[in-house]
Amino acid sequence: MQLLLNQAPPPLSINVPWRELYAGGAFGQRELADDSDMRGAAKERGLDLGLGQEGLERLDQLGAWSPIAFSAGYMTGFEVPAQPLENMRFREEEGLVEWTEYAWGNDEYPTVTPLYSPWQLLCLEDVLSATKADFGVETLLLPSAKRDEHIEGLRSWLERQDAILRSLNERWSALIKLLVALQNRYLPPFTGSHAVIGLPDEGWVFAGREWAQQKAGELLERLGCTDDEVAAVYEFLVERGVVRDPDDGLTMLRRARPRAFHKRWRGRPRHAQDHFDAAQVLWQFLSELRGKPPGRPESWPADSRQVERFELYDRGPAAPWTRQEVKERLESAELYPPGVYVIGEGESELIVVERLTEGLLNRRFVRELEFFDLRGSGAARHAAPLLQSLSGYARRAVAIVDNEGQMARYIETAIKNGEIDAENVLLSHKSLEQDNTTSAELIALALRVAANPPTGREPVAFDLDPKELEDFHADQRERSSSKDKRGIAASLIALLEKKTDGRLRLDKQELVEAMAEMLVEEVRNTSHDDLPALLERRPVLGFFVNRIAPVLNRPVPAGREV
Repeated sequence: MQLLLNQAPPPLSINVPWRELYAGGAFGQRELADDSDMRGAAKERGLDLGLGQEGLERLDQLGAWSPIAFSAGYMTGFEVPAQPLENMRFREEEGLVEWTEYAWGNDEYPTVTPLYSPWQLLCLEDVLSATKADFGVETLLLPSAKRDEHIEGLRSWLERQDAILRSLNERWSALIKLLVALQNRYLPPFTGSHAVIGLPDEGWVFAGREWAQQKAGELLERLGCTDDEVAAVYEFLVERGVVRDPDDGLTMLRRARPRAFHKRWRGRPRHAQDHFDAAQVLWQFLSELRGKPPGRPESWPADSRQVERFELYDRGPAAPWTRQEVKERLESAELYPPGVYVIGEGESELIVVERLTEGLLNRRFVRELEFFDLRGSGAARHAAPLLQSLSGYARRAVAIVDNEGQMARYIETAIKNGEIDAENVLLSHKSLEQDNTTSAELIALALRVAANPPTGREPVAFDLDPKELEDFHADQRERSSSKDKRGIAASLIALLEKKTDGRLRLDKQELVEAMAEMLVEEVRNTSHDDLPALLERRPVLGFFVNRIAPVLNRPVPAGREV
């Protein structure tokens, strides 16, 4: 046998009757619902209210789950209150009577319309559980005398459960009243849904203004409870939400989904969200009341949900998520597919980043790189807007560009205006190759490539002094137009072709790949203490290590080939 005893909320000193709440338009943002609507809502949460009104009336007679009011032909959406006050009969004023006393319509088809607050779904699980006791098959198969003796031995437990059941509605009523009193002011800010009604002289107005316009202190005084009582029921609701939300590591990701998707959930996740929504209403109320969020409780259950509790209490159980917060949460769960977007002016930047990724991390991380080619400095005006746009999408977006033409001006203006992060931009003062190698090193790389050519090309040796290269490069830049300033790599290629009578025709990509390999070798051969100096001397290496690698570098799953 399994006894299902409910958990009641902490006491609340609410002295406002339902009549006052209704008359003041407290249901403006979340209207009363009839038994048909409540039955459908319960089903979405994995709870069964059965067919017809007999079961609901029985729960009312037991004092477990009572309607707030009864009304004839209750309709909403036109005015607040939805029905004239004289048409409403409130359950707490009427006492326990047969539901036929609330019937309306003709004698042949009498209709009873019980009305509930959707917040009453919070305790429905306890109500339905407390109305039954499950006996195991072994008990039911006992001989009748032994079975009766066994059940009689459990009578005290059953009587206790029945007593709790009969007081259940009373124990939850104060909390439901609190939520109804606060919902007009605190529900729309995080749900994004505002109910409005049309008034002849005012047009479309916010529904339920009386209870929505009062400040937190005024509401607290009007209700008659204390902020400590509110804090206690706030923590109570959060804990119930945690218990009902699946322990699958996705609790915060579910909270991050847009509100429109929450209605699609079924079963316990939907019921958990009800509790988090109710807790969020109180979180906002307490934040306004105290001038700061309520924070974490002094203690909570020692289970596996501690990290989730930290976030629920710290940020608000159902607080809206920004796009950046969603991205960060998906990244932490390793569920965010876009990796690093690299914006460059040609293939050189792509080659360097890919080779550094393969050589210093792992080749599998190259799949997380995306490259956008600006196709030269002429697209300078597109660099900053593109970087800004991609930064809101990818885990990180970076730009590696030359400080040529208008590129620097566009980039620096965007940084000054706060549109992009300066740390995600590498502006080469001269060129990617010249900023990261000396003339002598670049010549050495060319010698390495010339001595080990690809198939179909003969090895070529040459002798070139760094000073000769620098002079040639300066002359080339002097002769070229302002829109076509060659980098030192292009000057080296042209000079070597001239010095070898056309026998050596290097490709710039070959030089860049050789440079990237040199950078990888340097990192591998540099001690930890000397690494900062190396990163400073090779700007592209420092940029990769500080801005790209941390985003890509994730543990390789055990036993998986890479």
